[in-house]
Amino acid sequence: MKKNNNICICVSDRKTYSETFIKAQIDQLNAVVIYKSMLPFEDISLGATTHSEPPSMLFAPKKAINRLRNSISNKRKAMSLKTFFREHSVGIVLAEYGQIGVAVMDTCKKNNIPLVVHFHGFDAYKKESLKKFEKKYPELFEFASAIIVVSRDMEQQLIRLGAPASKVFYNVYGVDISKFKKSDISKTKKHLLFVGRFVEKKAPNLSILAFKKALEEVPDAKFYMAGDGLLWEECNKLVADLGLQESVILLGSKTHDEVVDLMLTSRAYVQHSVVPESGDSEGTPNSILEAQVCGVPVVSTLHAGIKDVVIHGETGFLVEERDVNEMAKYMVEVLKDVDLAVKMGEKAYLHATKNFTLSDSIAKLKSILDRNSLKN
Repeated sequence: MKKNNNICICVSDRKTYSETFIKAQIDQLNAVVIYKSMLPFEDISLGATTHSEPPSMLFAPKKAINRLRNSISNKRKAMSLKTFFREHSVGIVLAEYGQIGVAVMDTCKKNNIPLVVHFHGFDAYKKESLKKFEKKYPELFEFASAIIVVSRDMEQQLIRLGAPASKVFYNVYGVDISKFKKSDISKTKKHLLFVGRFVEKKAPNLSILAFKKALEEVPDAKFYMAGDGLLWEECNKLVADLGLQESVILLGSKTHDEVVDLMLTSRAYVQHSVVPESGDSEGTPNSILEAQVCGVPVVSTLHAGIKDVVIHGETGFLVEERDVNEMAKYMVEVLKDVDLAVKMGEKAYLHATKNFTLSDSIAKLKSILDRNSLKN
């Protein structure tokens, strides 16, 4: 029997820096792609449709009208999805994010197509998401052939939510090491770097507060912060209020090549990730892996997958979430002691290039998909 390896990857329409791994998966797995707008999404806020007949448009409340429209739209999308699967001889579906898995699950069930779901972060932790899908996730866990997670914390979280341990596979995204260069830390100035979205779970404001304390001992240090997001304006105001305009430089969004150049001129990479009130959490931030691939030590938190990939005291330093004083202490250590930074950077490079390459991550993903794909 010939194995059908035609893979369909279902993704959201969001185009963020943190999703470059999805593009790599699509390219290297030679997969066909379906976007969120093409999927039959149930609007849970409207409630389930209970009418066997269309409600009177004259008297029906707005929600009933929206339920009807949503139901008709989803039936059309489900039929189109079935046709797409058939025309592309799809042998397995990879859903990127839990909510995408929920959206495609019924169509996969009805057409006997295996489904693998890749969880990434908020879909496993954010309270709003868990509440929205509390009835659908158990069904998803039961039907899915495999569930992929990107941190050990997430592995345990999904098992707590009801996913069978035997179906859960840990697989960090990995870094395309050919696109990064190794830094010579001995030649760097006293510069720290953060790259990422300015959002609650990355807590850029706490990194700024920690750096302010570090400046008391290393007044000539600089902190470069690349990225944008909801907290950018707040952080810009914080920098101004603290009088740090000459020391904290908010760069805005940067291209991949610009990020690499920033990595190569930095003494250490800094990220103060936390679990906010919303419950949202990181998976394993690729920026942490990219810094280590460049041979740059990391100063971060004992948060989510960060502690899986950074070895405290060897490839960087990790502190408890929201411990600004401890983070400042470690900032000072790497800023003052270039020999320590060189030693840590070398260990970070060896650790990351050995254990967290994109090629290894894709190979493991392909193995999971191959084992669960349909056979002709």
